Amino acid sequence: MAEQKRDYYEVLGVDKNADDAAIKKAYRQLAKKYHPDMNPGDAEAEKKFKEASEAYAVLSDPDKKRQYDQFGHAAFDGGMGGGGGFDFSGMDMGDIFGDIFGDLFGGGSRRRSANNGPMKGANLRAAVRITFEEAAFGCEKEIEITLKDECQTCHTTGAKPGTSPETCTKCGGKGKVVYTQQSFLGMVQNVQTCPDCHGTGKIIKEKCPDCRGTRGDLLVEVNVSRHPIFQRQDMNIYSTAPISFAQAALGGEVRISTIDGDILYDVKPGTQTDTRIRLKGKGIPSLRNSSIRGDHYVTLVVQVPTGLSEEAKEALRRFDEASGQSLKKQNGAAHTEKHGKKKGFMGKIKESLEDM
Repeated sequence: MAEQKRDYYEVLGVDKNADDAAIKKAYRQLAKKYHPDMNPGDAEAEKKFKEASEAYAVLSDPDKKRQYDQFGHAAFDGGMGGGGGFDFSGMDMGDIFGDIFGDLFGGGSRRRSANNGPMKGANLRAAVRITFEEAAFGCEKEIEITLKDECQTCHTTGAKPGTSPETCTKCGGKGKVVYTQQSFLGMVQNVQTCPDCHGTGKIIKEKCPDCRGTRGDLLVEVNVSRHPIFQRQDMNIYSTAPISFAQAALGGEVRISTIDGDILYDVKPGTQTDTRIRLKGKGIPSLRNSSIRGDHYVTLVVQVPTGLSEEAKEALRRFDEASGQSLKKQNGAAHTEKHGKKKGFMGKIKESLEDM
């Protein structure tokens, strides 16, 4: 049976509302305490060091932290470690250790430029606008961009005809190199992008005479249009829906708009304005599993009627009389106060004598 993993916030000893600085400080202290080089042969210390490093790797990354806060350890089950373990193979631990210990032993000081790597060309940028619903469910969009034609000399290899890119001897084609550095903690390994091939794993010894091995990336900016009704927070949607006075008082079906289309909802009799209802599973689908969706929260707002006809006003007066005569109570109180101010003590005596 797999061992139950501890909560990452508990591992680092921080509150769930801790900011980046607090998370980094907590990990620094644990890393110094449990680093294997400081505890040679201590399996328990090594375990705690890995546990703290795993927690920091997630909580220091905004995207991973958001997923963890929402789904817990289940956010990474199956996709990042198989049987519940966190997989560090695809993670640049150099970024983590450089961030924590770089000021102590010069984590990023070994970078150097190299002229034999492929020269990267200018990036192309494009923008596309999508609707709220398209952002929720995904879509395909066509964009028009001006691309350079494929180099007819090297056919995008970037190498001179008759030659081909070679495997980088510095990193062995991995695109990353490991530096072992001495610190007060002992020997620490720092993983960095290979300075010779710039992470490509290939070296072009002889560049194409026509294009000089240039290439770039296509960067597409996606803009989501504002929706007139819906607002989004993570996987949840928020909106308001108007209901009439009669619907609020007597109850009944009201039509509510959702991203799946309009639905009919039964309003309970006596519903007050600003009542919030929850439409479970009507929110935004999860990126990891489209069958998992957030919720849609709707605030019901009772609409006060305006421009009433005389017949409608009379009906409301009869309703008021049947439900407590609030209008007469208010008018009576105002009438008594108004006449009470005009008549003094002697006036009231005179009025009493006249009634005798």
